[in-house]
Amino acid sequence: MQSDWQLFLENRGAEFSDGIVEHYGNPAQELSVVLTGNIICDLSHYALLAINGEDAKDFLHTQFINDIDSLDESHSHLNGYCNPKGRLIANFRVFWREDTIYLRFPADLLDAVSKKLNMYKMRSKVNIEDHSDDMVRIGYSGKTADTRLAEILSRIPDAENEVVTIDNLSVIRIPGITPSYELYGDAGLITDIWTKLDVQDAPVGMPAWQLIEVLAGIPHVTLASTEQHVPQMLNYQAIDGLSFTKGCYPGQEIVARMHYLGKLKKRMYLARVQADEAPHVNQELVSSNTETGSRTGHLINVAAHPDGDYAVLAVIQISDAESEKIHLDSIDGPVLELQELPYPVELQYEK
Repeated sequence: MQSDWQLFLENRGAEFSDGIVEHYGNPAQELSVVLTGNIICDLSHYALLAINGEDAKDFLHTQFINDIDSLDESHSHLNGYCNPKGRLIANFRVFWREDTIYLRFPADLLDAVSKKLNMYKMRSKVNIEDHSDDMVRIGYSGKTADTRLAEILSRIPDAENEVVTIDNLSVIRIPGITPSYELYGDAGLITDIWTKLDVQDAPVGMPAWQLIEVLAGIPHVTLASTEQHVPQMLNYQAIDGLSFTKGCYPGQEIVARMHYLGKLKKRMYLARVQADEAPHVNQELVSSNTETGSRTGHLINVAAHPDGDYAVLAVIQISDAESEKIHLDSIDGPVLELQELPYPVELQYEK
């Protein structure tokens, strides 16, 4: 994180832990504002990998699961990187800015993604650099976030995944339960925008932003869950993060086979769970279904909820989710209450 940006956040009351903004003095209140007002959040917990060079677009098109050829300065999208077995090494938001393609994804996967891309670029004219400390990034979300943002910027993106560039500022409309945006620019520019928004809106730490993303049904592969899921298990075909027509990439045959032969047994669900201790990524889920066995899935992302429980994204056996109670840890553990995702998931699967 840039020192001047960190100092600005500290002066605004930010409390840091391992370089991440945890809260601004009242974490419980911050979670409540997620559902009732507008929030602004530093996104430095995400890495920012920059790829440019003469062959950058062609190279990434052969590596990723979504269509890089469709990317331009006015359109961003979700994407992912699979291993040869079709399991996601990482997933990310991708956008184009000043002849450079940027990948935004959880920082704990930075080394893994960088090493993998560098290993496969071979003689391609491609530069791969960590720009996590070079560009400030913030998130903005809320019921009136579109109106408020339009008051301080000359233009804002209207549709999800649309990008608007104003001088040195990139604004991306992202999926959310309320109008939501990511903003990228230099520290001085983002500081000015933050200061204007902060007059009426609430600064929040990373946990509040995690809640926004979980409720939106947008999963994040982290170091704890890397190389465990094919993209369809994380609903990537339902959130426009996966193309079945773009051509080859590592693991493409396995991903395509699951799509065309309808062999998917698990997918991602949104749920709420009441637990004495905070659930964690990869925590096991069980059911009473003796045919499939009690182990039916696991958690992929977790966020504290202002009601005192937890919102989770969970990969669950589809047949069990439709007919069984799903418990955390054991058959005697807390029951997950499945919720409606904010998007439809239509697929065939093997029972």
